[in-house]
Amino acid sequence: MKRYLLLGLIFIFSITFSFSQRFQIDSTFGINGRAYSITPPNGLPISSKISLDKILVNISYQSATTFRGKFCYSIFDAQGKLFNDLGQDGVVLDSLTLDHVGFDGVMTKGGEVLQVGGIEFENSGAALVGKFNSAGIIDRSFGDKGFFLKKLDFISQAITIIMDEMESIYVGALSATNVSETSFIMKLTPSGAPDTSFNSSGYFVCNFNGEPKIRKIIFQEDGKLLAFCEQSFINATHILIFRLLTNGTLDTSFGDNGSISIPLRDIDTYAGDFVRLSNRRYAFNSIRNVFEPGETPLSDVYVIKENGELDTTFCTDCPQPGVSPIEGNLIESILPYRDKILLGGWIPDGDGNFSRIRIDRLSDDKLDVNFRAVNANFFESMKDSFYLTSYVLQDTSRVICLGLDRTVSKSYNATLLALKLDNSISNKKLETTTDDILLYPNPVDDILHLVLSNPEKSNPSIIVKVYTVEGKLIKTQACSVEDGELKVPIKLLPPGNYVGTINNGIAIQTFKFSKI
Repeated sequence: MKRYLLLGLIFIFSITFSFSQRFQIDSTFGINGRAYSITPPNGLPISSKISLDKILVNISYQSATTFRGKFCYSIFDAQGKLFNDLGQDGVVLDSLTLDHVGFDGVMTKGGEVLQVGGIEFENSGAALVGKFNSAGIIDRSFGDKGFFLKKLDFISQAITIIMDEMESIYVGALSATNVSETSFIMKLTPSGAPDTSFNSSGYFVCNFNGEPKIRKIIFQEDGKLLAFCEQSFINATHILIFRLLTNGTLDTSFGDNGSISIPLRDIDTYAGDFVRLSNRRYAFNSIRNVFEPGETPLSDVYVIKENGELDTTFCTDCPQPGVSPIEGNLIESILPYRDKILLGGWIPDGDGNFSRIRIDRLSDDKLDVNFRAVNANFFESMKDSFYLTSYVLQDTSRVICLGLDRTVSKSYNATLLALKLDNSISNKKLETTTDDILLYPNPVDDILHLVLSNPEKSNPSIIVKVYTVEGKLIKTQACSVEDGELKVPIKLLPPGNYVGTINNGIAIQTFKFSKI
């Protein structure tokens, strides 16, 4: 008994338990947390956007027999009810006969939908913008009988679209010749005509090095436009961000004469998401391609200031201040959540396939290991049942996951999965006392002993998980309670610092230890 009291005195200042929020399915949304629409064969839901009290699901569709695509979308209300009076059973398709495909869409305040993509045109390709009225029918008053086409070079295609408060339309597009690629941004009036007040021509061409490929455009608070692109150089990939004034000309006060170019880890790293944070800051992430079994997924989260400089007050003790490395998550979406940042992405399985979803959280600008550990079982339970394509945050209360539900009978389905965080669980850290879990020895070489505070209330078999400090799960052990203790063999672990969790049937608790 004296041994336990002594350990309590030793560890009272060195161990903390962090009770993190848990994700759970929001059963008030749709049917038990899920909402469905049945897409045409080969239809893949690619993005979702929220406009007031409606959720727009954009679907990339191409016929398996004719290889001709169409603009395609569904709309749900805020609680997950499908507007099944639109189109055919809630799925809207356009009636163009030329080959085309959609990549993104946005909804007006009045429920009209604009979609963008590429279309076969004059033996090459053009960027295409189409508009549907609130009844899901092509709005023939928009552009040329409902569509606007823009061909800059041999092949062009529109990638992303946003609208301002006046519902002027901004489109980011790619353009390619036989030897090079670039991007351009065009502005259209609400009626679908080029807005010549924007750079005098209605569009801005990205004449930067590295064949920039536009990925996303967002507004600053003052109405200026930030464009997020990927650059390709020999043996290197960069992120290019440039800023346009409201008149469509380059803002030379931003970065280095209007743009910044940030090198990523290596040639196998590519652009992820780009969002606006509070305090006039912006975050983006990069993703390192992982296709080999056993490789660790790796993403980096960057924060920049409004002037384009890397914000070195973010993650100050990281290897590169301003950049937070995240192992174990291929981040697709950055979600500002109250005073935190959520990171939505994928976990590859042992075969290199992307079979599981994962949502992490930054705490003190770093991966919140406790948050990941507490939610690990929840996301593991969805392995192979939900194929994720994107995330969106709804009213800072729900995370909406878009993808394919593999448990339903229809192979082609657009599924919204609503998750919420249990706010009844405290986020604050609690100092340990002699009533909490204790461990010995520390540092440890062979067997780690965990002393339970209430062994009589615990399950006879308890799962112990061990993570690296970066959050990578490296050991899962089922342990039996013996004399109020758990004995965890860790001899095969390499030397270093680790974080562990136990679920004793009362709560998930966190501990830290060092392996020698």
